Amino acid sequence: MTTFALPQNFPTLPNTGRKLFTYDDLADEIEDNFLPGQYVHLEQWTTAENSHDIVEYTMIEGYVYDGYDWEFLGIGHIDRDGDKVSEKRQSIALTGHEGTITPTITATGTLVIPDPSAPNVTYQVTARKPVFGGPEVTGCLTNDLGQESPYDLTELYQVWIDVYDDDVQRHHTMVERTVYRHDILDGDGTLLGCVETSDGGQSWGARKWYSFDQQYDEIEGFEPTASITENAQLVYLEAGGSGRWTKRTMIEVPLPFEIAA
Repeated sequence: MTTFALPQNFPTLPNTGRKLFTYDDLADEIEDNFLPGQYVHLEQWTTAENSHDIVEYTMIEGYVYDGYDWEFLGIGHIDRDGDKVSEKRQSIALTGHEGTITPTITATGTLVIPDPSAPNVTYQVTARKPVFGGPEVTGCLTNDLGQESPYDLTELYQVWIDVYDDDVQRHHTMVERTVYRHDILDGDGTLLGCVETSDGGQSWGARKWYSFDQQYDEIEGFEPTASITENAQLVYLEAGGSGRWTKRTMIEVPLPFEIAA
């Protein structure tokens, strides 16, 4: 049997944590964190015994629908266009052979669920509160002196991205994520980069734009933070700008359907 090893930059399989032993434990966890409408991140790992086979990881935005029936947790997908609820649904088995409960808990609001019918498939469902913080208005930001920024932020939008690097390509690995972005434009409308979140607005990354190969790229040494405006400033400076204009002026941007708190 071949020992399986994930690629270097591949999202690591979750720890199994504390196992749920009874239906009461399962019901308590569901009712505390996964009632219908709850916004969640659904991650899926599909591995293989042979390290040369394709490995897949996907992470989607979703929400709990219709509760659960002791055997399945229903997850509705958020439409890729980001403006409506998708019709796609996913039912994740919570019990295995003869009703054995399979999920484990890594932390409050997180279930790790080995698929009882497919041992190479593991799900992680994480309850989140979508904050999607953003500037009070799109366009120019202003600082405490009322000065306008020389760059604009566009409206929040959703995109799906395939993540590839040399290590992932070498292992024929597929990694797909959904992110939310604010593009950043200079005063002439030229794209400078973006700020984006892949965890429901808990943290925001900053990425610069390379026009010669038409793609976003990481900013060296940057670590995601909770501030959109600070990161927008960083993108502007990375593009050759100077000065400081931004301040934190955040609001919550609602999803197009109701969720549980």
